[in-house]
Amino acid sequence: MPRLAARLDGAWEVAFEAERGAPKAASLPALAPLNEQVDPGIRYFSGIATYGKTFAASAGYKPGAPLLLDLAQVGDLAEVRVNGRLIGTLWHSPSGSISARWSGAGPTGLKCASPTYGSIA
Repeated sequence: MPRLAARLDGAWEVAFEAERGAPKAASLPALAPLNEQVDPGIRYFSGIATYGKTFAASAGYKPGAPLLLDLAQVGDLAEVRVNGRLIGTLWHSPSGSISARWSGAGPTGLKCASPTYGSIA
């Protein structure tokens, strides 16, 4: 049974598809819907947003043990990569979890690319 390997709380970096009216990237203090952001280029963004976070394994995590990534809520679709390796694609809620094997050594990069459809004010 997978166990908690790391918490993914706190800041996330978001990169935005070019030439769509958003900045190249933004730092969010915590995960939150883009349509709730103050910057109108982010709030009304339509395109691929790639969320990124670097984390380290918690004490006691055994390298190579199953890693369960709980992304809580996926809007429509998310392509999930760990250290650049595609580990799966999640489709809309309630499918917010994905499992993979992970070395657990050193910093680990998590990237989730997701299409975003801008809100109409």
